[in-house]
Amino acid sequence: MTAPDDLSVLEQNCEYERIEPDHVLSRYVGKEVKLYRKNYQTDQRELTTAIILYSGKDGVIYQIGDEIIMSST
Repeated sequence: MTAPDDLSVLEQNCEYERIEPDHVLSRYVGKEVKLYRKNYQTDQRELTTAIILYSGKDGVIYQIGDEIIMSST
């Protein structure tokens, strides 16, 4: 830097981030995500796009196209 005295910190944010699946997913409720889904006809994993509708300790509800999927933990 050519003028270090001209720099000042206006705000510093240090969030504590829990690394728990339900907490991480809850930040993406209402947003589009990509996930792998098993195709039981071909026995292959396929990458697909979904919207997370709900995420909590009891599972995840997401939407792929017109399909609503509930996944319990």
